[in-house]
Amino acid sequence: MRRTLEHLAAGDMETYAHVTLDLLMTPERLADIPNGARIRRLLLRRITNISEAEAHQMRANTLRLLTHQALDTRQPPRAPVLTVAGEYDSFTTPELCRQMAAACADSWHAEVRDADHMVILERTAEVADLITRFLAGEPLHGLPYCRSVERVSTGVTG
Repeated sequence: MRRTLEHLAAGDMETYAHVTLDLLMTPERLADIPNGARIRRLLLRRITNISEAEAHQMRANTLRLLTHQALDTRQPPRAPVLTVAGEYDSFTTPELCRQMAAACADSWHAEVRDADHMVILERTAEVADLITRFLAGEPLHGLPYCRSVERVSTGVTG
């Protein structure tokens, strides 16, 4: 992440875009992700052409990520929680998402097949279906687009 900031500061937007997306989308897995190469090309074009204000915001967001403190889970949310990760995500890995779910009192974790960190772009309809089912209290098991779905915490205390 720090290296991306060097390219951003130098105004080398093409390298910045490539290095950033290499962190967020595993290049070796693009063929395994529906529309992965197309999404990467779209994001490369978008990031390469960001405005000065957007570059400032990206710098601020990256610095915030680099200096953030761990989420305080001593008082987890009371509402049910669903964490979602793409199976190939090496940035916010399925295991990290599962750990976050485990810190919550009532939680589920889903790992979406054929997806990386950009799961919302890579599997838009599937993620929308998953979230809709979760919010409606419908069953989450057996969904063909999920590698796994697990109840991490039951909401039962004591």
